[in-house]
Amino acid sequence: MFVCIDESAVNERTARRERGYSEVNTRCVQRELLARGTTFSMLPALSLDGIIALDVFEGAVNRERLLSWIFHELGPELNPYPGKHSVVIMDNCRTHHGDDIRHIIEDIYRASCSSVLYPSDVHRSGQACVSPTVFARSQPD
Repeated sequence: MFVCIDESAVNERTARRERGYSEVNTRCVQRELLARGTTFSMLPALSLDGIIALDVFEGAVNRERLLSWIFHELGPELNPYPGKHSVVIMDNCRTHHGDDIRHIIEDIYRASCSSVLYPSDVHRSGQACVSPTVFARSQPD
């Protein structure tokens, strides 16, 4: 039922150590470049079945990329409540705020239950469409 989404990024400074060991009475010194190098980001959607949608790319996650990923990758995996993959859970990241993300997921729900696309009230999985996708938020608006 639950699908958890969260973004993650890595670059050359990700594994940078801030503490270390050295000989007694000797300062611990580490030399490194100040450049971060190439940043790679990942947008996964996890359910009890494992990863159901994934995008790995160069650069940072922004709102436009998140919306595109939800529409093209995550959307086809979602089902009406109370079916499998029907509840989307996300953290309180700034890119997750806004009605546009909610509308995309609700539009995906409506399209899957549309009588224009499907002749009956039954979704392609055989479940009746009873309510829109539920959202969980860590803080109220």
